[in-house]
Amino acid sequence: MPYATFADDKDYLISKYRTPVFDPTTGLDNDQIIDALDKLAEEVDPLPRPIGKARCFEFICKNMALDVNPHDCFPFFACWDRNQRPMRKSISRWAHQVFEKRITG
Repeated sequence: MPYATFADDKDYLISKYRTPVFDPTTGLDNDQIIDALDKLAEEVDPLPRPIGKARCFEFICKNMALDVNPHDCFPFFACWDRNQRPMRKSISRWAHQVFEKRITG
């Protein structure tokens, strides 16, 4: 049979979100991306906010580790934990800057 069934793929799909494994040669893991974005955010801070966000997102897309597996038709990025999103700190800092400008401005 040329196509796998859900039963064939089920174990992989369940473990994908519980205990993901990424090949380190494919890119940086989530913690490394977060550290690198802290430095990049300072560099893009003087740019207009949409440009700065785009540069950070571009960095993530070019450097994030991923998993491509025949059991899943979608690539899996190493930022799977919604509580540890790579741009979380930067967006929070930028939101705080906007809030300060509106309150004190």
